[in-house]
Amino acid sequence: MPTDVGLSDCIEVTQEQIPAPVANFTANPLSGCQTLTVNFTDLSSNSPVSWLWNFGDGTNSTEQNPVHIYSQPGIYTVSLQVSNASGTDTKIVEDMIYIGSTPVVEVNTIAASGSDVADGSASIEIIGGTQPFTISWSTGDNGESISGLLPGNYSVLVIDAVGCIVTTPFVIQFVSAINQSELAVKVYPNPANNHITIETSGLVETASLVNTLGQKVLEIVPQSERFEVNISGLSEGVYFLKLSINGNEYVAKLIKK
Repeated sequence: MPTDVGLSDCIEVTQEQIPAPVANFTANPLSGCQTLTVNFTDLSSNSPVSWLWNFGDGTNSTEQNPVHIYSQPGIYTVSLQVSNASGTDTKIVEDMIYIGSTPVVEVNTIAASGSDVADGSASIEIIGGTQPFTISWSTGDNGESISGLLPGNYSVLVIDAVGCIVTTPFVIQFVSAINQSELAVKVYPNPANNHITIETSGLVETASLVNTLGQKVLEIVPQSERFEVNISGLSEGVYFLKLSINGNEYVAKLIKK
């Protein structure tokens, strides 16, 4: 049989090009208290071979799934740039990470009127942090104020909405029976309606009425060793009369009816 000379079979080989990547990622957790560790996970498609993360706080990473620590409070925008042989893509998530600041808790206390008298109280003022707050007292109570306290050592725990925790100890003092006897203070009538009379055996330097939250509701101007105070403008409830006499403090419970 005749044979064709110089002819050859040709095979065409086509190499499929990989599509350009599409950037995508997630992070966990998205909020918390300083210092917060965040795990970033690459979810990009089309097989990227390089990664460039920008965490929004001036730092970067070229790892595929980096772990980053945020040490300062703030709101951070995160971006991820991915690349392969066919191109580059970037995803930016605005305000992705929220880092809260630890609140400052100030405790205002009212002393008990005796060493074994449970009429001390305390209230807190929270500065900073992220609302709402969870407040737990060492007595097992909750809320911004507590009353019916014996003299002693206590603490209050505050946790804000992003998990910042602060514990603040405080002491409920008491006015000693000796000092009260020496001061010879009389407050009457008690309970009272519109007026009270205060009698002392010494010079009253300062005087005020505070509520059970420790807030001053009435500034009293002493006039002599015996003077009247108009309390008709106060709501019904329990108050504490605080007197400073000859360098000593006197605290008495007053009921307004």
